[in-house]
Amino acid sequence: MVLKQNTVNSRNVQAFVLPSTPPKKTRQFDRPVVSPRLETSGALGVPIYPDSGSDSSSPPSRRSSTEGPQNSMFSLGTIDPDLYKATQDDSETNFPEDHLGRVWFALEYQREAERLLVSLIKIKNLPSRTAGSSNACDPFVKIFLLPDERRFVQSKFKRKTTNPKFDESFVFQVSYKALQTRTLRLTVYDVDRHKKHRTLGNVLYPFKDFDYDDGQKIVLWKDLEEKSNMETSDLGEVQFSLTYNNHLERLTVVVLRARGIKKPTGMAAVDTCARVTLMNSNHVLKTKKTNVVTNSSDPLYNESFNFKLSPTQLDTSSLSVAILQVTPGDEGYERQVGRVVVGPFMYARGKELEHWTEMVNNQKDMVKRWHALTQETSDLGEVQFSLTYNNHLERLTVVVLRARGIKKPTGMAAVDTCARVTLMNSNHVLKTKKTNVVTNSSDPLYNESFNFKLGPTQLDTSSLSVAILQVTPGDEGYERQVGRVVVGPFMYARGKELEHWTEMVNNQKDMVKRWHALTQ
Repeated sequence: MVLKQNTVNSRNVQAFVLPSTPPKKTRQFDRPVVSPRLETSGALGVPIYPDSGSDSSSPPSRRSSTEGPQNSMFSLGTIDPDLYKATQDDSETNFPEDHLGRVWFALEYQREAERLLVSLIKIKNLPSRTAGSSNACDPFVKIFLLPDERRFVQSKFKRKTTNPKFDESFVFQVSYKALQTRTLRLTVYDVDRHKKHRTLGNVLYPFKDFDYDDGQKIVLWKDLEEKSNMETSDLGEVQFSLTYNNHLERLTVVVLRARGIKKPTGMAAVDTCARVTLMNSNHVLKTKKTNVVTNSSDPLYNESFNFKLSPTQLDTSSLSVAILQVTPGDEGYERQVGRVVVGPFMYARGKELEHWTEMVNNQKDMVKRWHALTQETSDLGEVQFSLTYNNHLERLTVVVLRARGIKKPTGMAAVDTCARVTLMNSNHVLKTKKTNVVTNSSDPLYNESFNFKLGPTQLDTSSLSVAILQVTPGDEGYERQVGRVVVGPFMYARGKELEHWTEMVNNQKDMVKRWHALTQ
């Protein structure tokens, strides 16, 4: 079967795509990569849990079933490596000096289902920890959809090889419009004998360069680059340490310092403090603050706080460290610059998850880390709705209450909106309903209730989308989607969206009400 070469705007990227109608014979210069039909192993939606060096067949001892994106992601399973085999060519053997490694991966986007499939195939020529040895490397890969760095999926660990073969596939639930603004990042790590993770390099692939036909699989390779080329937070960073004492049931947090905090526009200085909040199952247990540090973009806090926390709460608790800008002479008004959330798999990913896990695994030791600040507010606005499930009546009730912060269209004096509620099962639309249009309001009040028929057996395979639509007056009711929220089980949602659905399932007949940030 013939493969056409696909041109990608990147210096060290080569791609091949499958034509819709294969010719009868193969030309010599074509690479015989066959369309990768996926063969899954294990249950659909089973996550890859990050750990600090366990074997690929041994999941970590502590883990939870829930998390933090706006974009849902999960492991799809393994792929059949025979379907990706290609003849040996220069890309397999011709490597430049000081080469960090070359990654082969495949992409497929299913537009109707809004699913991005990323297949990690293999890596070649990774650096070895021991000169002259080809087996002093234990690599694994984390896959991100930037700019979201808190959530990722992770490959299995490969032992003693600089040329690992993975043959694994992962799914990201993301709309096509949002995909155009995202960048795929594959970060390759090596786990040394002390179970420390050493970053070997990164591959970046901006989806604005993604040229595809619906359902078409594209195989690419790209060379690893130094981590120094990666983006850092524009909001600044904060350093703090965690210590847990299981005998005293005490969590100690030392907020050390922050750096790179930007001065507010029009102000000569920035005054800040740090707020530390301990939560369990989304309920605030305790909040504490440091003193205010004045006139510094790199404030030194160095304050310690103790929290009562039992060992049984470690898997359901999270810690938020926020940097607040304090405005002098404004009655102590505080504006959140950004924050960091560390915790178990239910609440964190990446460095934040690793920080918490290292604290749990090294009790009584002080574990100190820097973290990039993030801001979770949405430029598109927010929507508030409640969910109630009645298992006896097999009925899901959704009450769309209100929205806020909906921006007015450019050149228009007002914004008219409605909310659209869509129930889906296994990516098939079951029912769609809309609220009435609310005119001339950036903070519309809808307060409308909708009932959907949903059996208990469908709860684990269904999702609910709540979208805010801008209605253009006099344009025959033209509707443009401002943003949306998808809540559902682990297969479709993460973070607050997953928590909202889970709380509804666990508290049947109770009304569970939440605010959610809109995403595109």
